[in-house]
Amino acid sequence: PHRRIPDELAELCMRALALESEDRLADAGAVAAGLQAFMEGLRRREEALRRLADGEALWSRYGELRERLAALDLQLTALAAEVQPWTPIEEKQDLLAAREERDALDIERAGCFGQLVTVAERALSHDPENPEVRAFLARAWWSRFEEAEARRDPAEQALYAGWVRE
Repeated sequence: PHRRIPDELAELCMRALALESEDRLADAGAVAAGLQAFMEGLRRREEALRRLADGEALWSRYGELRERLAALDLQLTALAAEVQPWTPIEEKQDLLAAREERDALDIERAGCFGQLVTVAERALSHDPENPEVRAFLARAWWSRFEEAEARRDPAEQALYAGWVRE
């Protein structure tokens, strides 16, 4: 146990060494096939984790965009408080520019989220039960759930809660 042998490999070895012939692997070919399957699974897990690293980079970018949007929302609130509806358009330029920047950032953030979900799903295509990738996706969808909760949007909360459970 202290050597951290993967469970699949330990199980294969124990089947090869079983005392009862009906519990033991038939021959060296069966052991080789088991080892080949283990190595293929290892390669699939490694590829999934490599792709997950790309997803983590996107997650970091997504977080940066969320922070920038939050700061911009505060700025927009302050600018909107200073401008009256009847204020001439020339005097609303800062507010309008901030709104345009917010819209562009929101689109970039949505695209970034879509990319990170795609990367994670591709990782799962290599290793469908990978716990790290599944945890990553759950964390991503949970963040969207929290955003919907803050907006008090029950329909989106239900949608994102379903993705978290998945």
